[in-house]
Amino acid sequence: MNKIKIKLKTSLLNIDFEGDKSELTELTNFFSEVNKIASEVDVNMEDLVSNIPLWKLSKELQMKKDTIGQIEDILEAEQGMLVEKISFNNVNEINDNGTTVSLNFDEIKTGTQKFLQKVDADKANYLIVHIISNVDKEYSSIIYDNIKRNLPHIETRLIRTKKNILEKTIVECVFFGDYSEE
Repeated sequence: MNKIKIKLKTSLLNIDFEGDKSELTELTNFFSEVNKIASEVDVNMEDLVSNIPLWKLSKELQMKKDTIGQIEDILEAEQGMLVEKISFNNVNEINDNGTTVSLNFDEIKTGTQKFLQKVDADKANYLIVHIISNVDKEYSSIIYDNIKRNLPHIETRLIRTKKNILEKTIVECVFFGDYSEE
């Protein structure tokens, strides 16, 4: 087994190798490819200039380009945003027509009230309510109406995503307002 002696010089912009070039070809090609990929990623990152903390949003909401555009517009006017989530267990009911999925109304009412108590809603000026579930639209409307009833001073928008996640209904609320520290 031959040992190869390589001296590596680095700077923030370049990596230089010193030694026998014939022995360094594979290593040089590797780092050239890494540099090329890094340059492409850097160019793509420039396209993503945004002040939205995307990691806080569900992937379902991130994929809705019109909503992301709206969030960018809202954040131009507002100081910050706060994302909170709550989930409700879906109830599967089997009847003559097959299986239907519903929600427990009492759980929605008490869960929503507890959820909203955690948030300083007085700071909010706008709210996006994103409901991810495979329940009928009427249940999404009940959840949305319950939230609006508790926050009458906040302009709101409802977004639905039809999807089954662990037999739950997930409510993602994106509050906009004086949330600069959150």
